Amino acid sequence: MKRRDFLKYSAVAGAGALVGATGFPFVSFGASKKPIKIGLSTPLSGVLTDYGVRLEEGTRLAVDLINEKGGILGRKVELIVEDDKTDPATASLKAKKMVFNDKVDFLTGTIASSTTLAVINAIKGTKVPYIWVVEGEDKNCLEGQKDKTRKYVFGIGETPEQKFQHFTPYMVKNFGKTFYFVGSDYVFPHFVISEGKESLKRHGGVTVGEEYGPLGTTEWSAVITKIEKAKPDVLFSVVVGNDGVAFVKQAMSFGLKEKMVITGFPSFSPATYSGLADYAEGVYLPTCYSELLDNPVNKEFVRLYKAKYSPKWPIAEIANEGYTAIQFIKGAAEKAGTSDPDKFVKALEGFRLMAPQGEMRINPDNHLADQHIYLCQIKNRQYNVVKDFGLVVHPDHSGCSA
Repeated sequence: MKRRDFLKYSAVAGAGALVGATGFPFVSFGASKKPIKIGLSTPLSGVLTDYGVRLEEGTRLAVDLINEKGGILGRKVELIVEDDKTDPATASLKAKKMVFNDKVDFLTGTIASSTTLAVINAIKGTKVPYIWVVEGEDKNCLEGQKDKTRKYVFGIGETPEQKFQHFTPYMVKNFGKTFYFVGSDYVFPHFVISEGKESLKRHGGVTVGEEYGPLGTTEWSAVITKIEKAKPDVLFSVVVGNDGVAFVKQAMSFGLKEKMVITGFPSFSPATYSGLADYAEGVYLPTCYSELLDNPVNKEFVRLYKAKYSPKWPIAEIANEGYTAIQFIKGAAEKAGTSDPDKFVKALEGFRLMAPQGEMRINPDNHLADQHIYLCQIKNRQYNVVKDFGLVVHPDHSGCSA
């Protein structure tokens, strides 16, 4: 890590703090202490690049800040980043490289469900704790034993069950009962739409249409024509990345916004907001994060993130999740007093953290995060919090995709 990466923000007091040529202090970790290595798998190329870059930014910010303050257990944190290209085979190879060659102590990332499952399977049989970080279905159960939890796998990303629990009844009550779902054609969007349809049915709504497009789809006019004919009250988009930007732009150009409410996730994620800034005004969505959340931890995170990256657009929830995963690693390792994986796992189970997005707790039963879900509306190019649905718990291993 270059020295400038850990000189930027706060003074480091106490023994071992040196002052560099810039006048800012930096930490001397001592030659006898090996660094704690954390591996990050994230797509830095391909259709989900916008998500992957934001994830790396948040993760690096946390690592730099921790190193400025003395590291974890007095040891420097070394971050190793690999581009998984949103390709399961690549994700598997890169995970094995980080575990067996780089000998990382912990793994975190990635974005797509397919690459997350590839990482889990690639490191099966090792004791390297892995924290997947972005929204997605539960992946923590044992294959073939969905009532049992993988010991070394944890997830802090919000699940569709957590998002739909309060959002669906709100939408049915306020915007209408008929929904049309559109998604990208891979595991996560299929799962989101399946859960969305079930949730809609439980709350008196009706699904009037469902369509999918392969990753890389940029032409949506045929699908949009079907949506127009179905005349739903709500159009729910689970089209991801650049494809999602293309779909939303075309839907708006066809005038669908004047005929129905448009919502969905992750199509309206802050990670892709740069492509939607002129199209997303007024959209409602459920999310785990907004940079406008009024708590001290978030205010500090926003200050540091803006100082380091100077973002033009709202800070992505994915940046917050990357940042938060590192804070969980730090907190649990220091609670355990060691980076030993078995003791770390025991410390992380039930661990509570005040994150930028609010209070979080690692559920010891399913290794998922109990966390706040917020109803936001995009107004004046910001994700404005309309309602805090409170701390939402994922039920058991509902919908586990292992």
